This record gives sequence, C-alpha cells and structure tokens, in this order.
Amino acid sequence: MKKIISILVILTGISASIAQPNWAVDARNFSFTLTCVCQVNVDGKITKDTEDMLAAFVGSECRGVGKINEEGLCFFTVYSNTAEGERISLKYWSNRQQKVIEMPQTLAFKENASYGEISSPMVFYTDL
Repeated sequence: MKKIISILVILTGISASIAQPNWAVDARNFSFTLTCVCQVNVDGKITKDTEDMLAAFVGSECRGVGKINEEGLCFFTVYSNTAEGERISLKYWSNRQQKVIEMPQTLAFKENASYGEISSPMVFYTDL
C-alpha cells in the first residue's frame, strides 16, 4: 500500500504545473505613466505564446502587466507616483516553461516616456 501511495505522489508531482501569476496593478493609485511596446526573446526566438506575460515591478510591487499577442508584441503601461528616477524591474511568465523568469534588463521610469513602437519594439532577452 505504501508503494502505491508513493508512486501516486511521484506521478502527481510530475504532472503538476505552476499556476500563471496573478499580477495586477490598480492604475487609480498612481499619478504618472510610461508606455512600452516590446517583444521577449527566449533562446534566440521572439515568443508568440499568447499565454506568456511580462510585468513591471518596483521592489515587490507590480506596476504594469502585458500579455504577448499573436505577433509577439506586448503592450503595457507602467505606473508610478514619482515623475522620474525609479528603476523598473521586469518579470516574464513563460507558459511553455511554467515559470517566472526575472529579466536582466531594467527600465528607468520617466513620466510620459515611451519605450518601443509597433514598427520598432524594444526587445527584452530572458538571458544576456
């Protein structure tokens, strides 16, 4: 009986996946914004997985979230109560890998700044 339980625990653990993060930000709590149009390069390829997400953080506080679309673009707004100077770190949810990856790049917050355009998106790499 113990062997059967052990085997079930092992098999259950193998098929378990981590839930997609519940990243969210309440824009009403902030005075300033910047926008970002970007792509995420994973292992040399731009991801087009529509379940992938990119989120902006100051410390542990989520300040913006965007989902990757079918063209591999991610649109998101970053919020702040400081007009400029905050360092924005980025976290990427990889649906394929079922994990959160802390991105090596950061952004400098500046009120009304715009990073990237549809024709020339900013590219973030999961590793440098």
